[in-house]
Amino acid sequence: MKANNLKKWIFTNKFRIIMILLGAISGFSYWYFIGCTTGSCPITSSPYISIIWGATIGYLLSPTNIYHNKKYHSEDNN
Repeated sequence: MKANNLKKWIFTNKFRIIMILLGAISGFSYWYFIGCTTGSCPITSSPYISIIWGATIGYLLSPTNIYHNKKYHSEDNN
């Protein structure tokens, strides 16, 4: 029963999960290719902080509920 709920949750939030993962990869890439070598930059001096910031930005850029928005807009046009 719990595995079914987990699968349903992953299916309904798959776009948000993808955006978080892309943000985390982008944060790591930014640290790796551009990051601060002196350690004086608070965000880019550590790969962990860069990954967390990237994942946070990915979360904020993901829509909250795609299915609700589609349903709302289709009812609004009718």
